[in-house]
Amino acid sequence: MPAKRRRGAKGVVGRGPNRTDVLPSTSGNSTEPTAAASTSQSTQRGPMRPERTCRQQQTQGNMAPPAAVPDKSKRKRDYSNVGSAQETSRENLGAVDPSVLKRTRAEPRTTKRPRRTNAPPNDEASFIRKYTMGDLLGKGGCGCVCEGIRNSDGLQVAIKLIPKENAGGYITMPDTGEQLPLEVALMTIVSRPPECPNILKLVEWFALPTMFILILERPMPCMDLYEYCETLGGRLTESQGKHIIRQVVLALKHCRDRSVLHRDVKQENILVNTDDVTVKLIDFGCGELLKEGPYNAFAGTEAFSPPEWWLHNSYQGRPATVWSLGVLLYVLLCGELPFVDDVEIVTRRLRCRRGLSSECRNLIHWCLKKDPSKRPVLEEILQHKWLSAD
Repeated sequence: MPAKRRRGAKGVVGRGPNRTDVLPSTSGNSTEPTAAASTSQSTQRGPMRPERTCRQQQTQGNMAPPAAVPDKSKRKRDYSNVGSAQETSRENLGAVDPSVLKRTRAEPRTTKRPRRTNAPPNDEASFIRKYTMGDLLGKGGCGCVCEGIRNSDGLQVAIKLIPKENAGGYITMPDTGEQLPLEVALMTIVSRPPECPNILKLVEWFALPTMFILILERPMPCMDLYEYCETLGGRLTESQGKHIIRQVVLALKHCRDRSVLHRDVKQENILVNTDDVTVKLIDFGCGELLKEGPYNAFAGTEAFSPPEWWLHNSYQGRPATVWSLGVLLYVLLCGELPFVDDVEIVTRRLRCRRGLSSECRNLIHWCLKKDPSKRPVLEEILQHKWLSAD
């Protein structure tokens, strides 16, 4: 990984303790994707962004002034140095590899499993029979992602391995009564028909004694949005940014309509098909059920966190999502972060680079209003003059 893309745990904070929630009732069954032909080996990245190290971030109300004025060079796309959270020294779980599937039954259980009303849908023998696992594609603090092939038809998929101690709690599904791991539950909801073409689909999942395995759609050829911007010189034109942001808004609107909050919208969690520039939102590992009340624990990347979190230790899901969209749009068109730390998020006046149209600047400033009640809703963003114009 290039030095300028350091992604330590400092920039990412996690969810709170395990708990059982009840989802709003949804219906329908997930459909599986059709096989896609590979056209470019160099860009076959797929959903290769495994979860980062997760920990709960609790800040104190008033913030101390910065010790020194941040160097403007820090404003470049380096999320690892953003925010005021202390660094957590934790071993990477890169040791999780395909061979672990052969020794899971011999390992002691480290966490107590919740009571289940239904048995897991699939087990280790079923996984080995259905899929062949290939090379490691990526790894992080909460698991790893490998290449995979479905044996029945040769469909190329991504296989995400998540140790159970990192699964982040369980959610009770109202239609079946079973308790599903958080990420599995959220992806199950957003993958049900009618589907959104801009969200990565969960094909199926498996429960092993010490880990969960998620079988994910694998768009090809593709790369994440950060890498895509780098191939274009570090930032996009307004026309290119408009095409991508419109799809991201549609993905987040689909999540909202399904009562799912993603909470980690950023370049690394968006895949771009390099053939037709279709994007897909990935990685619901920091996600949560969308609720009307405030959230008192932040999960995601601090550079994209809203000012109300740093001021009041709480935030509402909908306006926080719009704030992260504004940060993303700014990064895509300006090539740098609008704010480098929590003090700037709260106090710094936003300045866009020269050359952006007045309509574009208007939308960015609207999404990045310090007062969450003054930010637009997703429908207003889609109808904005800049985004709705061809």
